[in-house]
Parts: sequence; C-alpha cells; structure tokens
Amino acid sequence: MYIHKMDKVLFIGGSVWQLAPLIYAKKRNLRTVLVDYDDKAPGKKYADEFYKISIIEKKKIYNLVKNLNIKGVVAYGSDIAAPTAAYISDKLNLPGNPYDSVKILTNKNLFRKFLKKNKFNVPKFKSFSERINALSWVEKVGYPVFIKPIDSSGSRGVSIIKKKSDFKQKFDMAMKYSLQKKIIIEKLILRKSYQVAGDGFVVDGKFLLHCWGNEHFEKLCNGIVPIGESFPSIHRDKLLKKARLETQRIIDLLKLKIGALNFDFVFNDNDELFFIEIGPRNGGCLIPEVIYKSTKMNLINVTVDASLGKISKKLKQLPTSGYWSSYMIHSIKNGILKNIKISDFLKKRIIEKNIWIKKNQRVFEYNGGDKIIGTLILKFENFEEMIQVMDNMENYIKINLYN
Repeated sequence: MYIHKMDKVLFIGGSVWQLAPLIYAKKRNLRTVLVDYDDKAPGKKYADEFYKISIIEKKKIYNLVKNLNIKGVVAYGSDIAAPTAAYISDKLNLPGNPYDSVKILTNKNLFRKFLKKNKFNVPKFKSFSERINALSWVEKVGYPVFIKPIDSSGSRGVSIIKKKSDFKQKFDMAMKYSLQKKIIIEKLILRKSYQVAGDGFVVDGKFLLHCWGNEHFEKLCNGIVPIGESFPSIHRDKLLKKARLETQRIIDLLKLKIGALNFDFVFNDNDELFFIEIGPRNGGCLIPEVIYKSTKMNLINVTVDASLGKISKKLKQLPTSGYWSSYMIHSIKNGILKNIKISDFLKKRIIEKNIWIKKNQRVFEYNGGDKIIGTLILKFENFEEMIQVMDNMENYIKINLYN
C-alpha cells in the first residue's frame, strides 16, 4: 500500500472525538483540510487548511473544495457529518458510499422504513412533527416507548417515556435536538442481556472485519446514554454470526462499498435480532481505540487510508485478546466540579486517562455525549471483573460537586 505524501484529505468536523484520524494523517504527511463551524475546534491545530463552515452545509463545502484537488474525504465519528462526506465523495468521484444510502443510515425514520421494507425485525414505530399526533399514537400503542430525534448524534435528545405526564417535556427535548424538527417514537424492545456495540469495516462491498462488545448505560441517570463499552461480547458466536450475515445483507441492499460502520443492536428472548443503528462511520466513546487495544486492528488508520482508496492486503479479522473497556467520566447532576475521586482498585486498571473539565468548572447532568468530563481506557483481569466494575462504576469513581 502506497500513499502519496501531501495528498489532500478533507475532514468533516474537528471535535475532540475527531482528532485521532487527523493526527494519523499528519503522521503520514498528508495535507489536511478541515471544515468545522467552530473556529476553535480542537482539530484546527492539526489542519493545514481550515474553513469555518458547518458540517451540515454540504453544498457550501463542495463548492469550496471542488477545486482544491481533494483525494479523500473523512467523516469520523459523526452521523451528522457522514451525509456531507458521501455527497462530496459522490460529486468528486472519490472512494465512499452512495449518498442516498448514507442518508438512510443516518436518518432514524428512513432506516426503520428500510428495515421494515426488507423484512428485518423492527419494533412498532412512527415519526412525528406535532406533539398532539405523537401523543395520540403513543396512547394507542402503550407505554413505555423510546423517543428520539431522527437526525441527532451522541444520544442527544433520546429518552424513554414511561407515562403521559412525562410526554411533553421529553417530546420537546427530542425536537430541540432534531435538525429537521422531526422525531421518531418506537416501542421498547425487551432485550436479552447486553446491547451490542462496536465497529466494523467494509471493503469492496464485503463485511471484512468487525469487533463487537457490550454497551453499558448510566443506570443512576437516564439509563439510555452509553457510559462505555466492554470487549469481548457476552453473546454466543451463533447469535453474532446471525448479526454478521444480516449486516452483509444490509451492505448488499444499500450497495455500500467501503468504510467504517458503527453498530448498536440487540437480541430479544427469542434470539431475534433487532438493529438499533448502523452508522456509516467509526464509533464514538473511544470504540476504535479500545478495539485497537484488544485486537490490534487499527480502524482509525484504516479509515484514513480507505478514503484514498488504499487498503492493505494484510487487513483481516483478528480475535480479541484480554478484557478491555472505555468509560466516559460524567456527572449525574448539574453543578461545579470539586474533584474526581478514583479508587485504588480502578487506578490499577487504567491504561489511558484524559480529563477535559477542570476543578471549579461547570458540569452537567449526563444526557448526551457533549456532557462528558473525561475518558478512561481500562484493562481488567477477567471477564467477570470487567462486567462487574462497568455495571457498578459508581463504587469506583466519584464526581464531587460543590454544594
């Protein structure tokens, strides 16, 4: 595999979660072009060229870069950025996936309709723009239900509605985070064991490799925003093989060609598979970083290389080794940060730690990925220890706030 030095790669978004591919690109002596609405975006320091444009303004970005001799486009870790990347790669005839297919994967309503049309398992669902119509439908199908913006990311605006008195507040919150001002409501799926999370990669239309683990949620807060993932998965290979085959069916139907996929899916008590989301991008919550620790598959580097049409012939599925997890340090309420207390037991298992919020700065209740205080990558002695700690992290790490 050979990558020309100084080839230009366009990066859609430069948040703290999107630094890893930018850093790799600089190491490969690629010329990095970054667009982001925030002219103080952390990724700016790694950009050879920076343009202050919102990542959703696909036509504006295209008009900017069409004469810049871009050789690749990367939308890392963002469902919102992915359609823009697909639009530009389509227009410039660069490696990528069909724009219409990426739109389906990044719009919860379109994805549910696609699954239903093609006879995948789906819960009862319907999308709404008006609260009164949404409430009427929920009253018919019954509580509890999930309510989600059709087009947000980082679990922003997602919640469970268990009773009518909560409906207005949670509907309005979901609408707040929707770019298109539209929400989707779904009947709750009673899942068997842990929700599956992880990443995979498509090469030449084939689901070449993946690594799936267990999604962990904050039970003391809202119960639906991920606090981290642990690897390997608890589920039997028979069930995961079913997921691999059904993923390939989705790839074939959508004519996906190349790039990362991020997964959330569950099995019910009848071992039926339900895809929650398949994002056409690398995962957040340090999923690619933990996958690299546990398998040596570096999907961050592969993503940048693939944007240039360069895939190593040595790329292959590798097994997990050891017991690894990511953890999103967070607060379960609003306040001013006093300190973060980590137990000696947990300290011995920390491989990497990053703290972004300092003492005396404001923190917020953890209801989305934008409320994270810091991150940990952890390595455990065995599977049982990993699961026990991840499910009871409040016993090992304390976020103390000023009264």
